[in-house]
Amino acid sequence: MNKEDFIHNASSGRGAGPVDPEELIKLVSQPEMSAYWVTRLEAHERRGERDIVDLDFAVIGLDGPENWESHHDFHRHDRLVMRKVEAARDSDRSIEFRVWIERRN
Repeated sequence: MNKEDFIHNASSGRGAGPVDPEELIKLVSQPEMSAYWVTRLEAHERRGERDIVDLDFAVIGLDGPENWESHHDFHRHDRLVMRKVEAARDSDRSIEFRVWIERRN
């Protein structure tokens, strides 16, 4: 997925995805992405024809104050997102993400 499509889709209500961890790391590391932050990250594991939701790698409000209050600290939230994506990449599982972004204020 190119960065323009990613930004367009991820900033829409539908989100961008599926995106594998390696591709997501490359996309969010691009300079243009510094104007955005990942507000929500759903993780799914591909098992044959099925997608199984994986909450361990998701950033959807389940990480206590680190998630819910981190919108006040973009850098803290960015670190949480990257830890989740890198953990998914380093796992032996077939994880894909659906991603939502917003412009930083």
